[in-house]
Order: sequence, then C-alpha cells, then structure tokens
Amino acid sequence: MKSIKIIKPEKLLKGTIQLPSSKSISNRMLIMQALSGAKFEINNLSRSTDTLILQKLLNKIQASSGKQDAVELDCSDAGTDLRFLTALLAVKPGRWVLIGTDRMRQRPVGELVEDLKLLGASIEYLGNVGFPPLLIKGRNLKSDELNVNAGVSSQFVSALLMIGPYLSEGLTLNLRGDVVSEPYIDMTVSLMKECRITARKWKHKIRIEPGSYQVSEFTVESDWSAASFWYQAAALSDKADLLKEKPAVGSRQSEVGSQQSLVVSRQSAVRSRQPAVGSWHPRFTSPGILRDSKDSFTISQTIPTWPCP
Repeated sequence: MKSIKIIKPEKLLKGTIQLPSSKSISNRMLIMQALSGAKFEINNLSRSTDTLILQKLLNKIQASSGKQDAVELDCSDAGTDLRFLTALLAVKPGRWVLIGTDRMRQRPVGELVEDLKLLGASIEYLGNVGFPPLLIKGRNLKSDELNVNAGVSSQFVSALLMIGPYLSEGLTLNLRGDVVSEPYIDMTVSLMKECRITARKWKHKIRIEPGSYQVSEFTVESDWSAASFWYQAAALSDKADLLKEKPAVGSRQSEVGSQQSLVVSRQSAVRSRQPAVGSWHPRFTSPGILRDSKDSFTISQTIPTWPCP
C-alpha cells in the first residue's frame, strides 16, 4: 500500500484563503429556478461535481419538455441531485427515468418516494423497492399535511419543501423524530423566503404557502464548511496568520458560527481582527484544539476536520 507523508518543519501557516462557493445553496437555488420557469441570474455558482451534474440535468429536462417518450436522467453518484430531482420531476409534466451508478442503487429514497405518493405522485421502482432507478410520471399534486420522518435525511425534507409552493394550497410538514442536519432545512426555508415564498417554521412543523419563486438576481455565498480544513491546520500549527473573506451578513450556513466557536487554544485565546471590510483575519498564537462547542448532529459536514487532543 502506497503511503504519502506531508511535512512542514517550521509549523507556521500564513496566507490568504479563497473559499469555494456553497454547493448546498447552489443546488437549492438551481432547483428553485427550474421550478419557477424563470432564468434569473445566479452568480458565483459552485463548480462542484454535484452542481455541474445538476445544471446539465436541468438543462436536459427543459429541452425535453413535451416529449412523449421517457427521458433518462443520469445522476451518476450525486445523491443530492437525485433526491431533489425526485421531488421536482414529480410535479414536472413528462415521463422521467432517474438512474445513477451502482452505488446509487444502494442509497435509499423510499421515505421520500412514499411521502410524494401521499401527495399523489406517480413513481415506480425499476429495481429494488425503496431504491433507484425510478420512473416518475410528472403531474399536478394535491396539497396535504404530511408527517415526515426527519431523522433520515434533511434533503428529503428540503426536497418536499421546495415543491410546496407549487401545490394548489401549499404544503405543511410535521417533522417526526430527531431532526438530522436541521440547519440545512433552515437554509432551505431561508432561501425560499428570499425568493418571496411565505414560509413559517416552528420547532416540529413547517408551513409553505402557495406561490412562485421570484428573484431578479442571486449571489451564492462561499462554503463555510470548507473553512473547517483551514481552522484545523491553524489549530495544529505553532503560529497561523490567515486572511480570508468575512462571512456574509445574515449567512444561511450554520458553519459560520461553529467555525469561530470551535477553535480553542491550549495556551492562549484566539484573537481575531478585521483589517478591511469584506475580510476576516483570525490569528492563532499557539497550538490549539478543535472541540465540539455545538451540537455535532447539526453541523456534521465539519466533523471530519476536528482533530482530537
């Protein structure tokens, strides 16, 4: 087995960081754009594989409007794309076949499919029950109040929420169980509100009123889960001097708060300063430890970069 050893003898870290665009926000905005039927401008879209695949598939869906034959859509291994498209295609007139890699055929979508069927969706399993590939016959769905298992995937909940405005009387979701990755559900609701949808969220209930997504232009903020790698490196270095952009005011990402609270120095406090508008400059003066100061259940994407003491 080949091994790779990475050495930085001086243990000093200095530089300027450019974070990538948020994949989570990009994918949600692309789905909302497709549902609206309007080609509003989305700036700073993620260049991640998932987002590029989603863009390609949405273009194909648009180009296939009115076709009688089933249109095959290959999500490859992009699980987010398949989940979001399952809900979108349920309300998109046409016959659609969602496929993916062999690994994708092992990823369950049964909870989402069954919830959509309660709304009147026509979805068939073309292989094992509960798993892709799927045959979806898009049509108008009925409004309803659903009890959804929120302990499986926040993306199932987000997929349902995003089609909610296009049901004649909207949609109400009652969240059952321990809600996994709730900040991503909050992100979806926040983005919907920014696109002029009336949405209300209580502790275990979400109400979406009927409407249509309306926005003239949208800029995707940077992905703050990616910042966790730099926090890890800074916490393990003897000294770090890193300059990176300031979080967007009112950022929709839970990682913004967690990143700044997770870095705990062994010997001295972490100091930060803001040298200029639009940038944020954390300075670490001694080795540090990343500790879980928030509920890791809600910010699971940053967990792999938390070093242990």
